[in-house]
Amino acid sequence: MRKVFIDCGTNTGGGVHHFHNRYNFGSDWELYLFEPNPYLKDFILENIISKNPHVPMHLIDQAVCGKNSESEVEFHLQKIPEFDFPAGGGSTLLGSDNGISETELVGYETVKVKTIRLSNFIMHLMQNHIRMDGNVASFQKGECMVVLKLDVEGAEYEIIQDLLETGAAWALTDVHIEFHGRRFVESKRDEEVKLVGELFQRGVNVFSHF
Repeated sequence: MRKVFIDCGTNTGGGVHHFHNRYNFGSDWELYLFEPNPYLKDFILENIISKNPHVPMHLIDQAVCGKNSESEVEFHLQKIPEFDFPAGGGSTLLGSDNGISETELVGYETVKVKTIRLSNFIMHLMQNHIRMDGNVASFQKGECMVVLKLDVEGAEYEIIQDLLETGAAWALTDVHIEFHGRRFVESKRDEEVKLVGELFQRGVNVFSHF
């Protein structure tokens, strides 16, 4: 069985370590690590990838997004005392024009980063596991285990909706989502319940965190 782990928001690798313990990553896994923060590229290569040579890992220095993002966007970087450069896990694609509270971005700096539509990435990655019955496409779930970790500081709402609308959600086995409704001016609770319910309807095991 093909086994794939997609880590959206790798940051300094805490999630990779956590899910390694849960899923027992080895040479039979493929790991795709998405982290757009340019300051973290060398850190990830030296402290995550080079220290796990038996696990196939691919670092992708782009920000995952839904269908409405530009190919290059402004990324808000959070500074924390532990690092000399902005490496905070609260870094986000979203700004106050997306409904984020202005107080959430105090002290952040910005940088331009490239984006990648997550639904397109998943559809391309799983193209050999799609079967056509006339005009109807279906994923052969028994052939793959696809685990998605989504910790993208507010961009998860648009991304999940896009996964549902494109059908890419059908490819997923487990989804671990951290919702960041607390960062928005208006409540996102109803939207969170709706998105989780729709993922369940597509046969996805959903583990949500708030």
